[in-house]
Amino acid sequence: MKLLTAEVIRRLKKHPLGSQEHLGEQAEVLVKFFGSYAYTYLVTEAEPLPDGDWRLFGICTLGHEWEWGYSLLSEIAAMRFPPFGLPAERDMYLLRGTKVCEVTKT
Repeated sequence: MKLLTAEVIRRLKKHPLGSQEHLGEQAEVLVKFFGSYAYTYLVTEAEPLPDGDWRLFGICTLGHEWEWGYSLLSEIAAMRFPPFGLPAERDMYLLRGTKVCEVTKT
């Protein structure tokens, strides 16, 4: 599965790092990645890197607590989840305008 489509890249470019920082959990989720039964990463801001990778900012969980932080797209692409070693996927059904609090239920 392609983690970034042209439409997702357009949204990411409109929300550089720091652009939604003041919104907290009211920030718009630009793209949602998930894997296995527990991993979810909600991206709220991003910036392209010179090497073609992307620096992402958002909120992530491994099934317990949610934590804000940075990740690289290449790190997400390299992840494999048990029990079958499947890669991370992009939520193709995420509705535009979805807020962080609507997904994390906080």
